[in-house]
Amino acid sequence: MAALYKTMSIFTIKNKPLYILRHGETWYDLKGKAQGSKPFPLTIESRQVIRDIAQELKNEPIDVIVTSNLTRAAQTAKIVSDIINKPIGVCDYRLIPWDYGDYVGKDEDFISQQQKDVYIPNPDEPMPDGESFNEFKDRLIDAIEGILAQYSDRNVLFISHSCNERLMRAWNKAGRDRRSVDIDEFNTPTIGAGEWEVLKPVAKATRLIP
Repeated sequence: MAALYKTMSIFTIKNKPLYILRHGETWYDLKGKAQGSKPFPLTIESRQVIRDIAQELKNEPIDVIVTSNLTRAAQTAKIVSDIINKPIGVCDYRLIPWDYGDYVGKDEDFISQQQKDVYIPNPDEPMPDGESFNEFKDRLIDAIEGILAQYSDRNVLFISHSCNERLMRAWNKAGRDRRSVDIDEFNTPTIGAGEWEVLKPVAKATRLIP
């Protein structure tokens, strides 16, 4: 099982936690291929990984789950919701990852290099038949800000995608100013297996899954 798929992050916003869990693994993940905004289902094995994580989350003060409408995220949200007995409050297309357009199916390493070399330095240039970095950034941050306002009195678990998690971390590090994100943070890969990273305030990372 690839290390990414037990990734968990947490922000502290206005003295309350905001949880982020990456969706489970798909066959495209296994092959190291970019999925972008295309719908791919979870593998059977990754469903059990999500069940294991959800068992740990039963002890966390989560009130509501939000997710994109893509299959891999929605399936992850349903598994977690059933186990922790918390509702899926939002299933929003604006939470889908960066639309890679014609680059879907290409190696993730190729996509990462294209992002760093072309599309982040030129943030208004869209990928072929896809989105620009600014289109992706503005869409996602608009959605997050709206959801946080909607659930201002609740603790939210986001079922996320890899590039969305990176953008949320970059946005958080830049002070949650919607006009800017920390590009170095965005270019930093997601954390390793079973780690719980406390982003703000800075604190020692602790184990979520052994």
